[in-house]
Amino acid sequence: MCGVLFYAGDELLPMNHLALDSIKHRGPDAAGVKHFSAPSMQITLGHRRLAVIDLSNNSDQPLTHPKIKKWISLNGEIYNYLELKVLLQKKGYDFHSQSDTEVLLIAFQEWGPKCLDMLNGMFAFIIWDDVNKKLFFARDRFGIKPLYYWLSKHGISFVSEIKQLTYLPGFKPRINIMQSLQFIITGDYGHAQDNIWENVVQVEPGECGTIDFNHHKPQLRIQKKQWYSINNVADKPLICIPEDRVKLVDLFKERLTDAVKLQLRSDVPVGLMLSGGIDSSCLATLLTKKLEKQIQSFSICYKEGSEDESSGIRNLCEYLKIEPCLNFIEASQIENSLDEMVYYHDYPLPGRSSLVQFLLYDVVKNHNIKVCLEGHGADEFLGGYTSFFRAYCCELIKKLKIYSAFHEIKSFKLLNQTSWVATLNPLLPHFFSSRLSRLVSYNLQYFHEGHEVIKQYAPDIQRETNSYNKTQDSRSKILRSILHTVDRASMSRSIEARVPYLDHELVEFNLALPTNMKIHHGIRKYILRQAMMSDLPHTINHNHIKRSFSSPESSWARNTLNKIFSKNMAELSDIPFIRHQYLIEDFKLYCEGKKPYNPIYWRFASFNLWRKKFDAVTDFK
Repeated sequence: MCGVLFYAGDELLPMNHLALDSIKHRGPDAAGVKHFSAPSMQITLGHRRLAVIDLSNNSDQPLTHPKIKKWISLNGEIYNYLELKVLLQKKGYDFHSQSDTEVLLIAFQEWGPKCLDMLNGMFAFIIWDDVNKKLFFARDRFGIKPLYYWLSKHGISFVSEIKQLTYLPGFKPRINIMQSLQFIITGDYGHAQDNIWENVVQVEPGECGTIDFNHHKPQLRIQKKQWYSINNVADKPLICIPEDRVKLVDLFKERLTDAVKLQLRSDVPVGLMLSGGIDSSCLATLLTKKLEKQIQSFSICYKEGSEDESSGIRNLCEYLKIEPCLNFIEASQIENSLDEMVYYHDYPLPGRSSLVQFLLYDVVKNHNIKVCLEGHGADEFLGGYTSFFRAYCCELIKKLKIYSAFHEIKSFKLLNQTSWVATLNPLLPHFFSSRLSRLVSYNLQYFHEGHEVIKQYAPDIQRETNSYNKTQDSRSKILRSILHTVDRASMSRSIEARVPYLDHELVEFNLALPTNMKIHHGIRKYILRQAMMSDLPHTINHNHIKRSFSSPESSWARNTLNKIFSKNMAELSDIPFIRHQYLIEDFKLYCEGKKPYNPIYWRFASFNLWRKKFDAVTDFK
């Protein structure tokens, strides 16, 4: 895990340039730059290294090979590099390091862009071909590792974090108004090329491209191609699934175990982010019982009872005979670290788990852990969110499988200990409109709906639909926002976060599963629970109440963080399409206990914190 920089312009950038030095947190172990020339442009390829595999300086980057006139800067890990290395050695290649980066460079030399299909990993990388003056770039299948670019009159820049661009000639931080609205109203970032920074383009998951600098001119559009698409895999499954349910469960467990084992490859200690939920609990169980690894876990806890999961975490650690590391987070810690969090995050902080993840990685760093496994990705591809359950029930009813739908709904009600009203109320609107539409409609009360900007606004995603596949597509896109926060929080403390549930072979297997292996008898993530039935404590496997890595944000807003909320919402008066006074009064009513908390309060405050931190401007009209 590292940070990359590519700059083509009128000048060469030195190694201590802030465009590279500003991401020292991503790679504190080594730094390097290489300079090249191209027709009418000067080229700088830079890298900051976090040493995880092959700790020697043989693997410092930018990296080349004596027989290859190409240089690579890689952010991420290629987990199956040992297997690829054997294939390449059989073809006659020799190696001068023990790193996965050198394997990737030689794989590209041998197979070109087709090597991407052979990679199991998380990555964003740049390869400079100095003979042909061509640049190749690529991003991993699910967007675990970031990559952005900016076209200017000076040339083109590729970076790992957008803040790097703020130190380059001619870049001015500007706000993308529509993407800002997307974030404030729905809590989701833009999920395509556009993002909240105007004129900055995100290389999308599964994209790659080549730039020929013999012909490239400043501000010339970049041609990219989609080398991998989740939607294509979902539409045409790549895996042949057996009909026998027992075999299915066994095969799933085998795939998950293989993914965890592969992502343990490291020359530094590996830890685990452990919540009280089933996803990370399964990882902990596989590590200790199946793979016989003793691993340090790290957990977030709260003194506020409704959000605290410390009891369940203690029970699991006692069951697995591992030492718990419980960290009780208080609002004062958020208050003291908020400015730093905004800087590292690059985007407005979405709140809830994003706030506390930064603090937990502080603890991980203090334990000298450089790599940490996380449980993200299970909900998205195993039907973990309630939105999947609702979509599945809608599909059953549309197919006139009324009894099956009733049985699922009744089982869900019993498992989640809810009333019929509470169970059916969120489900019924799915036949007429999406939950997001109602969310948008509700949150538009804080805006002048007659304003031209608001008239043009349209949400680019539906969190909940009456189709399982459409919900799958939406949740896969929202996952990008989660992965953004995981990357920024972990890397702010120079720690590599790995996500075994996003092993692409496991994801492809999950996408090929019949829906009733993900949702069955009201149970979400059914196949995961079945696979771990004999390994997990009953209290965890049979806990069906969905919790995220959350926080008591609402009580903090009323108490310790109240001044931060109030001050930043008050500073939004320059934005003409916000009903500013209404927002202030509405938040006051919440603080007085006269209305429920709305997460949009934090998003307004967070947006203001972000634009102040980066001095981002736009012409609000």
